[in-house]
Amino acid sequence: MPIHFKYSEALNITFLAMLYGFGMPIMYPMAMAIISNQRLCERIQVAYNYTQPPAMDDSLSNSVMSIMKYAPVMLLFNGYWLMDNQQFFENKWHYKDKVTENMLADHPIYMPPKINQASPLFIMCCTCVFIIVFTTIVPKDILL
Repeated sequence: MPIHFKYSEALNITFLAMLYGFGMPIMYPMAMAIISNQRLCERIQVAYNYTQPPAMDDSLSNSVMSIMKYAPVMLLFNGYWLMDNQQFFENKWHYKDKVTENMLADHPIYMPPKINQASPLFIMCCTCVFIIVFTTIVPKDILL
């Protein structure tokens, strides 16, 4: 039973739902339905098609869990980018004079920072990145 393919499919669906779910909320129930369907099919296959379950240790599961900590960070960063977009909330548009020009997105860095509806997401982004960096740099025996 090639379990690594199952893990990669679940990771792909989870990361896609987390990355695009803030802008398209239908992605969350779709991801839940797809992962539930895959889980049901896997259980049926193990029960009826495979004679023995896969022999594996916990290294693959630990690897997947270490990768999964980046999915919420992607959700927060992309959610911040979407919530801070002035074109959606304040109807600010920059028209292009020429086809070759790039359209401005109105995501400037304000000093002092501007407080708006995206500020809690930015604070959580910074907190999550700090926690990930801190737990990666500091040895585990000090944290316990």
